Amino acid sequence: MFLKGISKKSLILFLGDLFFIVIAYISALYIRGASEIFSDELFILNYSVIAAINVFIFYLFDLYDFSVQFSNLKYLFKFLISVLLGFLVVSTVFHFVDILSVGRGVLLIKTILITIFCYSWRILFGHVFRNLLFKPKNVVIIGAGSSGKFLYKSIKDSPFFKVNFFIDDDIQKVGTKNSPVVIGGCEKLLEDDFLNGVDEVVVAIKGIKSEKLLKCILQCKAKNIEVTDMPTFYELCFGKIPVKYIDDFWIVANPMLGMKKTVYNSKLKFVLDKVFATLILVCSLPILLTAMFLIFLEDGLPVIFRQERVGKDGKLFTSYKLRTMRKGTEKEREKAGEKDDPRITKVGKYLRKLRIDEIPQAWNVLKGDMSIIGPRALIEEEVKVFEQEIPYFGLRHTVKPGITGWAQVNYKHGAKLEDGFEKLQYDLYYIKNLSPAIDFYILLKTVKVVLFGKGAR
Repeated sequence: MFLKGISKKSLILFLGDLFFIVIAYISALYIRGASEIFSDELFILNYSVIAAINVFIFYLFDLYDFSVQFSNLKYLFKFLISVLLGFLVVSTVFHFVDILSVGRGVLLIKTILITIFCYSWRILFGHVFRNLLFKPKNVVIIGAGSSGKFLYKSIKDSPFFKVNFFIDDDIQKVGTKNSPVVIGGCEKLLEDDFLNGVDEVVVAIKGIKSEKLLKCILQCKAKNIEVTDMPTFYELCFGKIPVKYIDDFWIVANPMLGMKKTVYNSKLKFVLDKVFATLILVCSLPILLTAMFLIFLEDGLPVIFRQERVGKDGKLFTSYKLRTMRKGTEKEREKAGEKDDPRITKVGKYLRKLRIDEIPQAWNVLKGDMSIIGPRALIEEEVKVFEQEIPYFGLRHTVKPGITGWAQVNYKHGAKLEDGFEKLQYDLYYIKNLSPAIDFYILLKTVKVVLFGKGAR
C-alpha cells in the first residue's frame, strides 16, 4: 500500500539517474583507458557505491521534488552543489576503503559526465515526460457534502488531478455551484458519453444505503473506471488518513498492518531495533558526552531528563532524553510545542534542532519500551485530553512509540489539540501501512530533517 503512494514521476526520475550514472561511469573508464575494469568482478560493487551515494545526496537536496522547475537557477545551483558533494564523499570513501578501486581521474570525469547526463535528463523529463506521460487525472466526486467538498479543496490546486463535476442525488444541490458544479444524480454514471472523459470516481459518502447508487458505482467498475472511497484516495494523495471522514467500518474493513503479527512486526523489527539502538549509543557516545558537558556548564545537573510516557497498549514507561529545558520548568506547559518556548536553554535549542536530545531514547529501545520508528511517545496528561477529543486516538498505542516516525518527519512538534489531531492522521497512516519500505523511507527523511532542520524543533 505504501509503495502505491510513491510518486511515479519520482520513481522514473530515480531510475533514469541510476541509468545515466552507470553510463557516466562506463564512459569515464573508457576515456581514461581503464575499460578492463568494466569486466572486473568489482565493477558492480564500485558502481553500486557511486550510485547509492549520488542518488542519496540528490534526495537530501530535494532533487526529486516536482514542485519546482528543473530549469530554475536555484534548482540548478542545488544540483551542482549536490554533484560536488557527491564527488567529495565518493572520493573519500574510495580512498579509505581498500576493496574499492577506481582512480581519481575516473572519478573526476565520471562526476563531470553525471552533471551533464543527469541534468540533461531532468530537462528532458520536465519538457517531454511531464506533459506527455503524466496528464492530470479527470476525477468525479460522488457526494457534495462536507466530505466531498473537503476533498475538492484539498486537491483543486494539484497538478495531478482535475475535478470537473460533483455527482449527488440531492436534487437541491443539482446545478448549484458547489465548487465545482453538481451536474446530476448517480444516473449520470450510466451515460457512456459522460464516462468517456472520467479516469477515476471517488465516493465521498459514508455507509451507502441507496441500491441505485451502488449499482451505478458497480457499472463504473465494470467499465474499468477506477473507483475509490474518499479516505483511501486522500490517504494515497497526502500520506495521512482523514480522521474526520472515516468510521468504525472503514477501520475494520481496511487492513491495519501495524496491528498484525507479521514476521517483520513481531520478529525482524525487534531485532533491527536492538541493532540500531546499540549502534546509535556506541557511535554517538562522543557527541552524547559533549552535549552532557555543555548542559552541565549552562544549567548544572541533572543532564538527563526522565519523564513518564505512554507506550504500547497504554502502559507507562520512563523516557530518557537529554535535558533541554531549565530546571523546574518542565510542568509549565503553556508554551509547550511553540517555536520560542522560553523554557528551553541556549544549548537545548541546538540539541533539539539536531535531535541530539533524543539519543538517550535508544536506551528505551534496548529496554523494549520503544522502537526506533513509531508514533511519538506522549505524556499521560496529553493522551487523556486527546483521547476524549480526537476519535480513534487510542489506535496509535497499538504499536510501540518511536524515536522518529511518520508524523515526526512530516509535521512540527506541538502540544495543542489541533496538533494532536493532525499528527494522529499521520500516525494512523503509519499503522495502516507499517512495512520495511515505510520504515526505511522514514529513516531517509529523518536524515534530511537532522541535516537540514526541516520539521525539527
